[in-house]
Amino acid sequence: RVRTTFLHHSKARGPCYARALVQQELFRGEDYYLQLDSHYRMVQGWDEELLAQLGRCPSERPILTSYPSSYTLPEDYEPGGPDRAQLHSGRHPIAVCAREFGAADGFLRIGGKVVSAESL
Repeated sequence: RVRTTFLHHSKARGPCYARALVQQELFRGEDYYLQLDSHYRMVQGWDEELLAQLGRCPSERPILTSYPSSYTLPEDYEPGGPDRAQLHSGRHPIAVCAREFGAADGFLRIGGKVVSAESL
């Protein structure tokens, strides 16, 4: 149930291009799909939380998007070892927002906005 694709770094054209490539080559009409980067850390029950958030969206085709929460790796962290990252979950999430289209290449540029406590 997991599909992957590989793109050599010399062919990379940014995260928006990579996400579009995933949608073109890997999406097969699933009810849900999740795209994230390798540096994400998940909290317990993340899947139920995302489904609950989707349930609160009035759109028939909602999109949930956010920058990942920050975290700190332990001093003795070794790549490939157990993940003992300390999540900074008490901080406000950052929503990903469209900023502009690049003049030279037409690619979407994104930015982030802190979600206030009143919006949660």
